[in-house]
Order: sequence, then structure tokens, then C-alpha cells
Amino acid sequence: MNQGKDSPVNRQPGPSPATGENSTHHGQVEPQRFLHAVLKSGLLNRDELKRLLEAMPKHSLGSTEALADGLVEAGALSRFQAGKLRLGISRGLMLGNYSVLSPVARGGMATVYLGQDTRDKRVVALKVLPPALARESRHLARFQREARLNRIVRHPGLCGMVDEGRSEEIHFMALEFIPGQSLHRMVCENGPLPVEKVARLGAEIAYALDALHKAGLVHRDVKPSNILVTPSGTAHLIDLGLAYIPGETGEDVEVIGGQGYIVGSMDFIAPEQTVNPALVDARADLYGLGCSLYFAATGKVPFEGGSNKERMRRHREEAAIPLKDLVPDAPSRFCALVHLLMEKDPAERFGSAGTVAADLQLMVPENQSLFSAEMDGESVAATLENLRVYNPRERTELESQILRDTGTEFTTQEGPDGVPELPVNWAEVETSEKKLKNPDSASHSDPAPEVPLIVLGQSSARDRSFPAPGELPDSQLGAGRIPLPDRVAAFWGHLPVWQKSLFVGLAVVWTICLALAAVMLATGQGRG
Repeated sequence: MNQGKDSPVNRQPGPSPATGENSTHHGQVEPQRFLHAVLKSGLLNRDELKRLLEAMPKHSLGSTEALADGLVEAGALSRFQAGKLRLGISRGLMLGNYSVLSPVARGGMATVYLGQDTRDKRVVALKVLPPALARESRHLARFQREARLNRIVRHPGLCGMVDEGRSEEIHFMALEFIPGQSLHRMVCENGPLPVEKVARLGAEIAYALDALHKAGLVHRDVKPSNILVTPSGTAHLIDLGLAYIPGETGEDVEVIGGQGYIVGSMDFIAPEQTVNPALVDARADLYGLGCSLYFAATGKVPFEGGSNKERMRRHREEAAIPLKDLVPDAPSRFCALVHLLMEKDPAERFGSAGTVAADLQLMVPENQSLFSAEMDGESVAATLENLRVYNPRERTELESQILRDTGTEFTTQEGPDGVPELPVNWAEVETSEKKLKNPDSASHSDPAPEVPLIVLGQSSARDRSFPAPGELPDSQLGAGRIPLPDRVAAFWGHLPVWQKSLFVGLAVVWTICLALAAVMLATGQGRG
């Protein structure tokens, strides 16, 4: 699964995408917080980050932008990951065992990201339900239901399920990654397709629908934007978000639809689905397939313009402009097949998707076999190259949208300045995480680095990784001052254990004395 909806993914040359604005510094955190966010995200461990920083030019270590660009160019972070981390956002960049590389599609309920399994480097499509939507029971129920239905059937023309999981409040599905673009976008960008190509794509989708129907499912949302076409020309049907098992009960009407609660896409919805989506069968998908083939061959939807209500009425009552009128060179047999699929009465359509597939396959040139091209590493690599995932100076329009709207995708606790709060003991944790194997190898006469780096682990003030903010000279603090609570927390974190114990003991004794004094005062007033 790749670009399942029609969100643009065109590259935009320009400044590094920390935000969607021209200024690369707006909203950007200081270098020490950026490095902390990298570790907190789980994308790199301490040793990996240390090696990468040691290989960077010294002049780049004082700039968050330079640090981020260096990690992207080294292939350690994707451009999108660096953009999030530059804003101090570490959450949601690792979902279970999957690294989130880049957004590729955004729908009404979920966003699809390019992901990579950290265990075997397999590239997957991560369909993510944002926490804000997961809090609404109907959205979460529909998402979880989609994951269950994806496991029911497997076919070369469908998007296979790989895994599902939850990372904190973020629900996700890992799906087979299908490089390519949607049929909708292909037609919008290049115009109507040749009838022979439409027939081949239609046959592959019909075979996929046949497998889906034999497994007891109805897709209910067959449309060009749910048909992906790979670079080799193979079609795949995606998105079981509205799928339905005929006759199923017990599900909420807001999840599966019903009378008065219509689900589907108005340009491609079957007439009977506009009445009651919970009473449709496999023939509703054949109507959607017919409308999709009509669009692919003509570049037009069957009924253009009007409100949702008006378009539903026209699907029920009106006939579309004859395909032959719009594409005079189209074979009469092909035109008749498309219009038969689009019959208003389900009983007048084909009896099964398998029959449709067989008829369409007869219109495909003999030298073209269906599902002939297996997805391989080259096609995946081509997609990664197209998205320029590891190029710090280019970004997609969708990346820009998500980076501008960071609060929508993954919520995070933010401080007054919009930068996520660090744990109060962050300096202590980072200092004590790892010591140098040879403490004497760090020379205290060396000049301090320009930024607090994760390179040295000694507990001295100068060589400590992530020094306490209060120990940094103002020249290293940039435009913002470190909050007083962080300074106090860092001071407490560096006290020896015996001093901490002494402070705690004195605090306990002082509290007991105050309590006894209060009791004595109350007793004396009572006697008076």
C-alpha cells in the first residue's frame, strides 16, 4: 500500500522542512534538546549517535539544522523524522518495531506512512489512526475492524496485512507496501487511459474482488483512488475501511452503516447502497468497478457536480452519458460491459466478479499476462528515490502539511514555548547512562565543544554528555534561556547519594517537628 488517497506527494525544493515556512529556524529547538529527542524517539541508540556525531565537521555541531541535515545525509534519519525532531517531537517516529520514514497519503480518518521494519529492513505501509480520533469509539472500532478483515483474505491483487499494534495511544496497521500511484491520480495527471490498459487493470481488480467476495466480504468503496497501479502496470485494490460481511449483526450503525447512515464515495456508490449500506451484496462492488472503468476510459465520473444528495439520486434514477459518445474508438464490447456493470438493478449486472474478470481478460493483448510483475527491491528502491526520503533539502507537499500541523498527528505535552518538556531528571539520566571505558582518556584541558554533545560520558562539568543547563554559558543557550525548574532538577541530579540522603533526612525531621508543633498549638488552644 502506498498512495492510497489522492494526497499530493510532489517534491518541493527549498529550505529544510522543520516547518512549512520559509524560515528554517521558526519553532526549532536548541541542539541539546534535538539530540535528546533523537535518543528519546528510539530511532538511534547512544552509541550510534555518538559515532555519527564524531564523524561530523566540528562547525556543524552548534546548529540544530546542521545536525539534522548531517544525520539525514548519513542515512541515519529520514527527512521527515529530522523535521519532527527539530521541533522537539520524538513521539510516533517508532511504532513498535517500525520506523516511520515519511507520509505518503492522508485520508479522512487515517494517515499512511512509509515505514521500515527494524528487524529485517522490510519496507511496509503504516496506516495510523491519530490519538485524537482513537478517542472516539466509532473511529477506533472501524479501524480495529479493518485490521481484522484484512487478515481474512490474501490475493496478489489485494494489499496484504503484515502486522498491527499499538504504541502508547497510537494505533497502527503494517500493510504490504505497494509502490505506485492511484488510478485517480494517474488519470488526473495524464488523461484517460487506452481501453486495452483499462481492460487489463479492470481484470486484475475484478479477480481481486472475486477473491474478496469468495471470502465473504463486500468492499463497498471500489473507486479509482482505492486502486493502486505499480510502475510495472499491475493493479491492486486497497482499503477495507468500509468493508462489510453481508448479514453481520452486533456492529454499531456508525461503524458499518445502515438506513439513514450512508457509507461510500458519492461518485462511485451503487444505487442500493444509497438506500441501506447494510443490505448490499457483492454486486454493489461491481457497480463501483463499472464507474471506475468509466472514469479511467473517459476521464469523467458518471455524474458530475451537485450535492451528495443529488448525486445519490442520479445514481438511482439517471443513466450516464454513453461511454461510446465520449470515447468513439472504444470497442463496443468494452462499452457494453461497462454499462452492464452500471445497471441500476443489481439483478441486471454480472453474476460474479470472476465472470467480469474473464470477460475483461479477453480484451487484453495476448502478450500481457495479469499479475505478471512481482514487487521487487528495485521498485521499492525507485519509490524511495522518488520520495527522496534521505535528501534533507527536498520535501513533499504532504510532509509540509503534517509538519505544519504537528498537533493533529501525534499529540505531545508542550511547554509554554511550544517545545516538549524534558523529564525533570533528563540531565541525570543522560549523564549516568554510560561512562567512558577509559575515563582518563578525556582531557579536561581540551576546549569545551560548541554544543552539548553525546560524545563523552564523564561526570565532570565539562565532559558530561548533556551538561546541566545551568552549566552552559549564555553563548551556548541560543535565543532561549533554560527554565529555572530544569536548573534545579539538574543541580539535584548531580548531588552525591549521601548528600541527597542528608537532605531527605533533614526534610523528614523538619516535617515531624512542624507536625508536633501544630499538634501542641492545637492542644493548648483547646485547653484555653
